[in-house]
Amino acid sequence: EPYTGNKPSPSPYYPQEIKSEGVWNVETQKYERTVVVGGANLINSIEGERTIYGVTFSRNSDGTYLVKGTATAAASHKIADVTLPAGTYTLGDIGNNGTGGSMWNSRLRALKTGEIGLNGDAITSPLTQTLEQDGTSAIFIQVNEGVSIDAVIKPMLNVGSSVLPWEQYKEAQSVKITSDRPVSKWDRLECRDGVYGWVYKTIRVPDFSEIIKENTPIYGDAGGRYFFVELQNTNLNHDRTKIYSETGFFQKGIQEKYVIRPYEESVYIGVEDEDTIETAKEHLHYSIQYETTEKEEWVPLPEDEQERLKALFSYFPTTVVSNDTGMFMQVEYQTKEGNGEEV
Repeated sequence: EPYTGNKPSPSPYYPQEIKSEGVWNVETQKYERTVVVGGANLINSIEGERTIYGVTFSRNSDGTYLVKGTATAAASHKIADVTLPAGTYTLGDIGNNGTGGSMWNSRLRALKTGEIGLNGDAITSPLTQTLEQDGTSAIFIQVNEGVSIDAVIKPMLNVGSSVLPWEQYKEAQSVKITSDRPVSKWDRLECRDGVYGWVYKTIRVPDFSEIIKENTPIYGDAGGRYFFVELQNTNLNHDRTKIYSETGFFQKGIQEKYVIRPYEESVYIGVEDEDTIETAKEHLHYSIQYETTEKEEWVPLPEDEQERLKALFSYFPTTVVSNDTGMFMQVEYQTKEGNGEEV
């Protein structure tokens, strides 16, 4: 849980909302999130053949470019516009040495319309840059003046700070999946016997005071009074990362009152000397959530989401199925004849 605004943490005096993954849809009464599957290469080069200043740029069917000629001036050819969300990206120094010139003088470059690139200058090595906001960048191939070249350029822009091996652009596929509750770090999407579903292991307590029994004893001497609250089906083992709380986590050396402290299968709560269990509960109207170790709930996704999710694993028009252990594999699939009918 992030705690911001220079406020002390943990502290019951600066409560913050527990945020779970997923967006609540009021109409469907479900949490929604979108899964996207695509290739590593973000450049969908669509520009065709062009000759400029003696250099011809020809797009191949796989998205690579054949670059040939002798540049009478700096020859630049825009191959694509790429719209990117905020994040870190690497524009690769990619290509093969040509028979007619050095690839050191032919580089991918990007205009600074979306903060990728160096003000439109050609890059001389892989370029990694972080976008602070969404933007669109123009991707170019450039051959410097006087350079003779006959080479294949492989445009590559990928997420992250290192250059990945070149691959052909793949159209991204996406599917929206839903859940009937928020999803925390202890829940997961799993496939069981070919069926996708949520495995829920999170227990949520909307109001912590409601699970404190009225006859709960308070222990300790003046200056160190406390009580325990049992959390069902869990083994905290002094691990504070197994609990989220609106008031924060107990931290060693910080003796905040009314803040939960993991203690095996229960939590330890420090209170003021004059507190009774009733007065202590008035300070404990906050939400917590924790991981259950003995109980989980399996909820399959709706059938339409099942089908869309499974389809993400096929890359039209080719699907590659392999294993690295030499095991026997058998695949059943449908194909279509020239008339489009399934056989």
